[in-house]
Amino acid sequence: MNSIYPVPLRTCLLAIASIAAVGCTVGPNYRGAPQVAPNAAHAVAFNRAPKDTVSTSPAVAAWWVAIGDPELSALIETALAHSPDIRAAQARLRQSRAGLREQQRDALPKGSASALYLHAHLANSSAGIGPINLYDLGFDASWEVDLFGGTRRAIEAASAEAGAVEADLADAHVQLAAEVAQAYVDLRDQQQRVALVRQSADLEQQTLTLTQQRRARGVASDLDIERIRSQVENTLATIIPLDAQITESLDQLALLTGSEPGALDAELADAGALPTLPGTITIGDPAALLRQRPDIRAAEWRLVSQNAQIGEHEADWFPKLSLLGDLGFSASDPGHLVRKDNFTWIGLPRLAASGGRCIAKFAAPVGNQNIIFTEIG
Repeated sequence: MNSIYPVPLRTCLLAIASIAAVGCTVGPNYRGAPQVAPNAAHAVAFNRAPKDTVSTSPAVAAWWVAIGDPELSALIETALAHSPDIRAAQARLRQSRAGLREQQRDALPKGSASALYLHAHLANSSAGIGPINLYDLGFDASWEVDLFGGTRRAIEAASAEAGAVEADLADAHVQLAAEVAQAYVDLRDQQQRVALVRQSADLEQQTLTLTQQRRARGVASDLDIERIRSQVENTLATIIPLDAQITESLDQLALLTGSEPGALDAELADAGALPTLPGTITIGDPAALLRQRPDIRAAEWRLVSQNAQIGEHEADWFPKLSLLGDLGFSASDPGHLVRKDNFTWIGLPRLAASGGRCIAKFAAPVGNQNIIFTEIG
């Protein structure tokens, strides 16, 4: 059913403003993650330190500083600055933040400007009509009124997803630092084991020399010499797999720090002391420590995002109101383009039901008479 009848523009705009003012936000509001084991925080095992305990240990993000190994700290800092995994996580963070900005722009009006020049030459000039020139300047804008909060929920979901990706980046830092520390500790352990094996081989070689001297004086047998010589050779043979493990650890550290295999061989060739744990460590509530873990923070942010997406999809069940407008000047002579008589404008509020089906459309064209056009069905 179609109908056309005059309606004052002020009445139309007032009705639209009233509809926008009563807009709501559908969907559930996030009220926090469900509490797990609420009585665990009061257990005796968790009361490990007084509440006023102050720790001078470094933050969790720089836990390796407490170990006091400058070489380890330098390797981890280099890995964090040059690791491809960290760069990929940073790129994902930039992408998520760009998606958030895009969702925020969707809540704002959109506009564009245009300029047109049309020249038409008629093939039949017998009618006395010459070439036609048309100049047109225009500006159009549109805005979807967020009546039921679908756009707000989309922004909430995108913001939470950006927080989750940021937590993923922090988790990548934690995992990379742990991998570098593990590889570094393995390297120092292997180097210390090689040093111990060489010391054992030297002692066994001295025993072999003494046994040979005793054999020369007739107080030892050839069997004793062969047994000790075999023991020396077996001890030296254990160095071969250890050297291979050292090479593997050096290559792993080079890759973790973004370098080519072999780039750290000269720097880490000399055996260093094994890193030692600090004498004191930070003591606190394990439940609070869990909440600081980046992977747990990322999981909760994604829970927030999925909760907001429920409201975003529920808003699709309700009609959508869009405001469209166009302003322009049209003339056949550029000198007369910007004149009041050549000014045209159109206002078009549009109400569409779920699935894009238009249930109402209003128009206010040029002229003293404002017209509303309704289309239902």
